[in-house]
Amino acid sequence: MTSAELKEVFDAVIRMIFQLIIGQMERLEEANLSASAILLVGGFGSSEYLRKQIEEHFGDDVKVIQPVDA
Repeated sequence: MTSAELKEVFDAVIRMIFQLIIGQMERLEEANLSASAILLVGGFGSSEYLRKQIEEHFGDDVKVIQPVDA
């Protein structure tokens, strides 16, 4: 598997994560609430690549928190 193919796999997963985040943010907006942060936990939550992608996509709106050993 090439690095480009591996990146494509991760990017597909990240797009799904983005959709989940967007869905949660929309539900908050419907309830007249907002999120001030996104907390990354679990196995893939410790991924530096995931954190950077979320910061690039959502970083202006919310803080991205990635605890040590997320």
